[in-house]
Amino acid sequence: MMRRHGTARGFTLMELLVAVALFAVVSAVAYAGLRAAMTTRQAAESHAERIAELQRAFAQLALDLSQLADRPGRDAQGQTDAAFELTGTSALPSLELVRGGRTNPAALPRSNLQRIEYRRVEDRLERLAWSNLDRVQGETPNARVLLAGVTGVAWRFVDGDGAWHEAWPPVRRSAAVAGVPAGVELVLGTDQGVVAGMP
Repeated sequence: MMRRHGTARGFTLMELLVAVALFAVVSAVAYAGLRAAMTTRQAAESHAERIAELQRAFAQLALDLSQLADRPGRDAQGQTDAAFELTGTSALPSLELVRGGRTNPAALPRSNLQRIEYRRVEDRLERLAWSNLDRVQGETPNARVLLAGVTGVAWRFVDGDGAWHEAWPPVRRSAAVAGVPAGVELVLGTDQGVVAGMP
């Protein structure tokens, strides 16, 4: 008795081409979705890091302002430096102040006061700290970049009467009479927009 064998049937060329085309479309869609997710994640991480940088810069400023000392010092030429003063130009202002709380772990016979300066250099906000309140010739301050990508810096100050001033000491007041402000506002222009803060 003869056995009948069934005919083996495979995929036709057309079926294979359709399957490959469908796989290519699904792969392209999946890749586009994965790429969009990765781009979004990178943007979120970059934004989070930028916010952290801003928070650190404002935290440092708030710490310095919380320990303001109304004590003038002397510059390298022996001239009196105000305890708190806005210098420089309107485009590139520098804020100089005297703060207390300088650590002294070795209990050396020295003051806990030091001179601090905030300044914009090109696209950076820098903090300079001198070892001594009274500066000497040749002394190099410790400079630290607080924030990069800075496009503008603007300061405002409030006095004891609650009046706002664009300069400190206020116009028609000497630094000795003005002392230190009751409040400080810093508005930063950055490459990602404007950030205002009042430490």
